[in-house]
Amino acid sequence: MAEGNLVGVVDRIQRLLECLDLKDITEKQRLDEIKKDFSMLRGSFDDAELKKKLYSDKLLLKDSLADVDDLLTKMLALTWRTRHVSAPKKLIMMMNTTTAFFNSISSKMDNAMQIVKQLQNSSVPEAEAEEEQRGNVSGEIIVVGRDHHLAQITEKLLKKDDDDVEDKNLMVIPIVGIGGVGKTIIAMLICDDQMVKSHFDLTIWVSLGVAFDVKAIMKQIISFITHNYPTISDFKELQALVFSEIRRKRFLLVLDDVPPNVDEQSWKVLTSEILSVGANGSRIIVTTRHTKVAEITGKNQLYHLEELHEKEAWLLFQKVAVREEEELTDPEMIEIGQGIAKRCRGIPFLITAIGSLLHSSWQISIPSSNLKRIRSLFLPWQYQRAIEGGSSQSICDVIPKFEWLRMLDLHNTGIKKLPDSISELKLLCYLDLSQNGDIKALPKSICGLYFLQTLKLNHCSNLQTLPRGITRLFNLRHLENKSCHCLTQMPRGLSQLSNLRTLSEFGLSKDNPSKPNGKLDELSCLNYLRGEIKIKNLRNPKDDKTAAANMKGKKDVLSLILIWDINSSVNEADCEEALEDLEPHPNLRELSISTYGGSKFSSWLSLLKNLVKLSISRCNRCHCLPRLDQLTNLQVLVVDELMNLEYIMDETPSSTTTWFSSLKELRLTNLPKLKGWCKDNSCENATFSCLSRLSNGESEY
Repeated sequence: MAEGNLVGVVDRIQRLLECLDLKDITEKQRLDEIKKDFSMLRGSFDDAELKKKLYSDKLLLKDSLADVDDLLTKMLALTWRTRHVSAPKKLIMMMNTTTAFFNSISSKMDNAMQIVKQLQNSSVPEAEAEEEQRGNVSGEIIVVGRDHHLAQITEKLLKKDDDDVEDKNLMVIPIVGIGGVGKTIIAMLICDDQMVKSHFDLTIWVSLGVAFDVKAIMKQIISFITHNYPTISDFKELQALVFSEIRRKRFLLVLDDVPPNVDEQSWKVLTSEILSVGANGSRIIVTTRHTKVAEITGKNQLYHLEELHEKEAWLLFQKVAVREEEELTDPEMIEIGQGIAKRCRGIPFLITAIGSLLHSSWQISIPSSNLKRIRSLFLPWQYQRAIEGGSSQSICDVIPKFEWLRMLDLHNTGIKKLPDSISELKLLCYLDLSQNGDIKALPKSICGLYFLQTLKLNHCSNLQTLPRGITRLFNLRHLENKSCHCLTQMPRGLSQLSNLRTLSEFGLSKDNPSKPNGKLDELSCLNYLRGEIKIKNLRNPKDDKTAAANMKGKKDVLSLILIWDINSSVNEADCEEALEDLEPHPNLRELSISTYGGSKFSSWLSLLKNLVKLSISRCNRCHCLPRLDQLTNLQVLVVDELMNLEYIMDETPSSTTTWFSSLKELRLTNLPKLKGWCKDNSCENATFSCLSRLSNGESEY
């Protein structure tokens, strides 16, 4: 783990500490002490010398910090849980937990500080320091499909200068490619080649990434050669130090991950005023994602590194994911592996990263018939190991063992019931149960997953209800429940989920309206909702509380689907009132109205200037539609099963010159009484200038 990532972990821990709200004075004092310790630890990372030493014992430090992170997160979950219990029980829970918590934190903190102190008082072996500067690719480097690239670039490096080279003293070879394609690995393998090592007096590695700064590059060059990072910042002094190290020496300099902010002037200063003192035959390798960089640094020698072909990607995946003494022979495992390799799109970094996680996970004691059901089981880094359990164990039996799990994907696994033990996954942030048609209800225990941010229930076709305690999941941002056909009601109190960004469907209860189910006033404060929302089973505006929905205040809702309860005996006036109440924000791009029982539409429908798609279906009392010619951005218009519709427009269009200027697709189906477009024949000569698709249900043009 790089030093920057360690800083990120410490920063996260400090934010978690600030979230803890402890009442006891003694506890507060201990918490303040821990905060001070972490402030000291964070400050130590600003020590330039320590940054160079972090590499040697980084895993030990990472272990300690990760343990602290997990403990703090669990403690925070406990404090959130106590919000919903009685005062005596809360006191007992906190008394039984806080002492052990602080003792554990203090122990882990002491370990971390001890490691830092040891690092501060130690020196880094030259080989390790050099490896850290070169990007630290741990373990054996496995490369597939790159032999010809290595050979061609090595040949260019070792080739004697001739008249075709622009600058005989300094050839530049830019290697260009997308992130993860292997530019850095190629450069590292070239530097480790024995012929290259013997050819050059010096091999130097400089990592950039953020900014192209000539003084910073000079400092890295000096540090790489001397293993001492210079503290001076004067340009001339740095230049003199570089001169003393590379003068009259044939060097190979790798500038890794050069950013796009390099300019011709800075490049000229680096190559002409600093690096030109090297011996004839010196070379520079530039790795970058940006063609612009290559054009500035050495366009005549540009080398473009492409993604791996499909066969090469599969071969690399096998080499990384499968042990040498083993072989993938199970067709099911081969299919899974090939699918993973294909989805990595030929990018070696992705293939290697995912394959290495699976390296020890192909031998799993769950039967192979169940293996494919676990599509994504993401564990914290210290628990990335195979799922263990007897052959008689189901997925649901095994999963609760992973108490540090953050992300769990069980979609389309065929599970019939989520176990109560799901509450053991206290740190879970993401849970996908989609496409499990046998699930009828969620356990109440799921309401204790206070870190849960995403809950996916799409296509759980038999799910009938959500637990009322779901309103306690105050971190929940995404509740996806598309095509949950049996979920006809929402729990009261949903408005408490103020962080909610996604709510796919809001079903109104078909039962007695006096029952304690959620009404549309639950949406009133959820103004961060975005994307698409479907409101179904609309009936009486007073019972449904449509006026309180405040759809007009939801500027990020871009698609709205309104469905009335077709089996209810709602009158015309109630339907029209409900539709008027549900006026959306003008940003709306897609609108669908179905089984509407009114005879006319609200005037706001003609004012949706950003509307791209409009669908109106099964509205049998309607004789005509609103003024659609004013919807200048409308591209798709679908009108289906309006049994009494006689005219598309009842009023004279404002202008036929701008007549549906954006409409591309028009579908008019099951309209038995349709007589024409305009009642007064005023649009007989109007044309649809952009129309490319026309359908009447029987024929398509």
